Amino acid sequence: MRTHGAILVVDTDHAIADLISEILRDEGYAVNIAWDCSGTLASIAKQQPALVLLDDHTADLDAASLHAHIIQQYHVSVPGVITSTNPTVATVLNARDSWSCLVEPFSLDALVAYVSHYVPRLAVA
Repeated sequence: MRTHGAILVVDTDHAIADLISEILRDEGYAVNIAWDCSGTLASIAKQQPALVLLDDHTADLDAASLHAHIIQQYHVSVPGVITSTNPTVATVLNARDSWSCLVEPFSLDALVAYVSHYVPRLAVA
C-alpha cells in the first residue's frame, strides 16, 4: 500500500465518510475520520493531516475557523477541500490559496483528482 500522509475526512454522515474513506484507502491513502468539531480537533492534535476533506454541512465546524485553528495551534497551513452543494462556497474559498471547493454531486474520479492535487501519489517501490 502506498502511503501519502493521513487525509482527514470530516462528515457528520457516517455512510458518506465511510464511502469516501474506503475509496481513498483503495487509492493507497491513509485516512482518518472525524464526525464533528471535537473529533476533528482531537484527530489533528494526534497527527497533522496532509489534507482536510470537510463537508460544509458539519454544523459545528466551518472551514475558516478550522484553518485558523490549525495555523494558530500548529504553525502550519494544511490544505483543505470543502464538499458543498452550494457553488458560491467556491467563490469565497478562491481567496484562500490552500482551500478549495468540490461542488456536490461530484464523481469519485473528481474526488481522487482533488486529493491527488494536494497529496501527490508516491511511486510504488
